[in-house]
Amino acid sequence: MNWKRFFGAIMTAFALVIILDILLNAVLLRGAWNASAQCWLPLHEMNRRVPLGWLAILLAVSCQSVIFVRARWQGILRGLEFGFWLGMAAFVGVAIGIYSVVSWSMQLILAMATQQLMNSLLTGLALGWLYRPPASRGLAAE
Repeated sequence: MNWKRFFGAIMTAFALVIILDILLNAVLLRGAWNASAQCWLPLHEMNRRVPLGWLAILLAVSCQSVIFVRARWQGILRGLEFGFWLGMAAFVGVAIGIYSVVSWSMQLILAMATQQLMNSLLTGLALGWLYRPPASRGLAAE
């Protein structure tokens, strides 16, 4: 296994997912999150736990990367397919799971579920791009 490429794929996917997370939650859904503030821990406590959330994202991306690489899949289309199916499983699990136990607005529930789908698609895209066939990378062989 090319460890440099493997860890590069994990870090690329992780960075994309974190950027999406910040844009979605801190920018696009700021008003919806503020409207449901009574559901959350105090701000200082949430901020203290952010690294734990990032660690969870890193672990999820790492697991997805291991699956992709061990299956010897290659190419952007295969990466997007992989991300789509993992993302759909996460979308359904998050949407139904959250809806069944939390009194959030449907906007927040669907946003969280959609974020999981987008995270998986971004991970699949990064893996597919970094693990594309040698000819697609302009290399004769690796």
